[in-house]
Amino acid sequence: MALGLGLHRESAKSNELHDFALNRRRTIFWTLYSFDSGFSITTGRPTTLPDTYIDVRIPSNVDDLCQRPDGRITTEVAYPTTYSTLIALARLARIGNRFYGKLVSVEPCHDVEHQTSAMEQSLSNWRASLPSYFWDSDVPEWFRGPRQVVFWKEANIRILLLLSSQKHQKDNFDKLASGKRYQAVAEETIVDISAFCSQHPDLHLGLSWYAIYFLMQATLALSVQHVFQDRLSSTTAADRERALHTYQDMCLRSTTCLRSLSKIDKAAVRSLRVLGRLLDKVRHSSGSPRTEIGLYSASRPGTSDATEALEPRHSHPLMPPGGADAGLPGGFGGLNTVPSGNEVQDWSMAADPSFHMFFHENQDVIDIFQDINGFPGTAEESDVMDFGNLSWYG
Repeated sequence: MALGLGLHRESAKSNELHDFALNRRRTIFWTLYSFDSGFSITTGRPTTLPDTYIDVRIPSNVDDLCQRPDGRITTEVAYPTTYSTLIALARLARIGNRFYGKLVSVEPCHDVEHQTSAMEQSLSNWRASLPSYFWDSDVPEWFRGPRQVVFWKEANIRILLLLSSQKHQKDNFDKLASGKRYQAVAEETIVDISAFCSQHPDLHLGLSWYAIYFLMQATLALSVQHVFQDRLSSTTAADRERALHTYQDMCLRSTTCLRSLSKIDKAAVRSLRVLGRLLDKVRHSSGSPRTEIGLYSASRPGTSDATEALEPRHSHPLMPPGGADAGLPGGFGGLNTVPSGNEVQDWSMAADPSFHMFFHENQDVIDIFQDINGFPGTAEESDVMDFGNLSWYG
C-alpha cells in the first residue's frame, strides 16, 4: 500500500524541509522500511524494496510540540524526540540492506573480505555519527528502552552479516577470524541485554520481545562459533577449556535473563527450552560430561537434565497444567502442540526459519527446535495481546 501511494518518492513539497505533514509522510515510509528491513535480515528473507527506487528523505528530528499554527516546524532539536530512534534505525536499515543481498545470498560472494570490511566500517561510521543523547545517561525515561533497541538491532545486524560472510569463506582460519568477531559482539549483546533487563524489570511487553529475540540469536551465534572452534584440529586443549568456560558463563547470563523475562513474556519460556536443548547438544559435541556444564545446580538443585532444569515448574503462572508440551489452546494458544504422523513433513518450518540458518551445517544440533511450534510466537492468547478487548481503549 505504501508503495502504491508513492511514499517511497520524495514529495513535490520537498523544499519545505520541516513541514509537519511532509515529515509525517516520511515517517510513515521509513517506519515501514525499517520494519521490513529488520524483519527480513533477522529472518533471512528477501527485502521488499531495493534502495535504488527510494529517494524520500529520512525524517527530521523535530519536536511536534514546537509546530507553528501554519503547520511549519521551525528547526530540528538537539534532544530526543519521537523521531530520534526512527532516524537511527532508518540509517541502520539502509546499511544492512546494502550488504544483506551480497552476504546472505545463496550465490558465492567472491569479494567477501572486501564486503565484510566495508560493512563493518559502515556500521562503525553509523555508530560514531549518532547524536550525543544516544550515549548520555541523563535522558528521558521513555527514551531508554527505544535507545537500547537501536543498539541491540545494530549488534544483531553485525552478528548476522558476519555469520553470513563466514559461510562464504573457504579457509578455516578466515572462518575462525570472522567467528571471533561476531563472538565478541554476541557476548557484548548478552551482557548488555541482561544488564538492562536486570535494571528495568518492569519491561513493556513489546520491549521484552526484542530483548528475548536478540538475546536468543546472540546465544545461538555464540554456540555456532563454539562448536566450530571446538571441532578445529588446531584448537589446543587449553583453548577448548577457556572457550567452554566463556561459553558457559554467557549461557548462564542468558538463561538467568530469560528466566526473569518468562514472568512477563511466554516466548521466554520456549526460549529456555530451546537453550536447554542447545546446551545439551553442545555438551555432546564437545565431549564434556554433564557435570562440567555447571549451569543449573545453583538455580535448581537436584535436576538431572538440562532441559528440565531450564523449564519452569508446572505451577508457574505462564505454564499450562500439563507442562510446556501440553499444547493447551487456552494456555499457549496451541503453539506448542506436537504434530504427529505425517501432519508435518518438515518439522523445522514449525519454528521461525531464522534460527535454522545458524545451524545449516550442523544437523546434529538443529533438532533443538523439535516440537517447539511457532517460536518465538506472536499469536499469544492473553489479555495483554488482545487488541480486540475494548477495555484497552477505555
